[in-house]
Amino acid sequence: MELKGISCNGCGSTNVRFDEKNRLLICYQCGKEEPFSRHDFANKSNVVITKDNAMKFFSEGHFEEAHRYAQDVLNIMLDNLPALYIIAYYEEIVLKRFGYIKHFFEQAKEVVDVDYHEVRDMLHLFELTASNLIDYEKDVIEFVSYNMQAPEDKKELCDFLDKVCPYFISKRPSIDYFKNTGEYYKELAGHCGIPKTCYALIKSIMDNPDSPYKSNAFDMKQRNLYFYQNYVLKIGEIVNAMDYPDMKDKFVGMYNQIQNKYINDTN
Repeated sequence: MELKGISCNGCGSTNVRFDEKNRLLICYQCGKEEPFSRHDFANKSNVVITKDNAMKFFSEGHFEEAHRYAQDVLNIMLDNLPALYIIAYYEEIVLKRFGYIKHFFEQAKEVVDVDYHEVRDMLHLFELTASNLIDYEKDVIEFVSYNMQAPEDKKELCDFLDKVCPYFISKRPSIDYFKNTGEYYKELAGHCGIPKTCYALIKSIMDNPDSPYKSNAFDMKQRNLYFYQNYVLKIGEIVNAMDYPDMKDKFVGMYNQIQNKYINDTN
């Protein structure tokens, strides 16, 4: 693969090629071959500066400029994730071309050795665009969970999830979403607590449109039993799995109170 903006660390020539299979940077000028990882690409000054410009314009809502800078990043680093996401978002949300964001998440699964700074950039981009990611919550959770597995990432992972997941939960038109995310919530509650997400789930027992409290359908026995077995009880499992020693008892008590109220109100 021919590269733009990358130079040989030996002679300084830009007449270089990247051997993707062996991850070697080969210089045609002096013949030097050196290992060159994704980390090296992602932290090259020209990649960082161009990517930061793309992020800046994207954050300000100047999507065409962000798209242009993101393309420049990809001219150097073909699989730079923030650049790929900015382009996918521009295509799908701005130009209304369906399928680009889903394709981004498929691409992201194929990328190995994701750089630390790429992940943090993606957290920022996901937060900025959460209102358009409701249908991709599972993909967002999978991405951040896979790339933030280190013990030192736990707090940052928890903080991020507790920003976006309660928002997603509050916007759900039914409990159908829970089939895709319920087990993830349970696993993450056991890993890093996610207290705000657990609170949003408990609250959704009353607030979700499928809840009898929203539809005043307390006499629909089979529907209410389904909601109880497939949502209320499952949320109880998530709350009881929480790794949140200081406050877990409070959450369990809150859940038990709402569970008992549900049972009494629906007979």
